[in-house]
Amino acid sequence: MYKICTVQNFSKEMILSASDLRARYSFSFWDSMIVASAVLSQCNILASEDMQNNMVVKNVNIKNIFLL
Repeated sequence: MYKICTVQNFSKEMILSASDLRARYSFSFWDSMIVASAVLSQCNILASEDMQNNMVVKNVNIKNIFLL
C-alpha cells in the first residue's frame, strides 16, 4: 500500500483541520481525522461505509463502496 498511497503523519495542521471538520459536519473524532487526512493528501475519493454517500468535503467525494 505504501507504493500507491500517501501516508499522512499526525500534524498540528491535520488535528486543527479535523477539529474544524468535526464541528462543521458533526463527524466523530476518528472520522474527522480520516477526512482531514484525505483532504491534506489531496484525495479525490474517500471510501467509507460509515459516512454519508456522495458527501463532498473540501473537494473530497465520500463514497460508500458497499452500496449497489
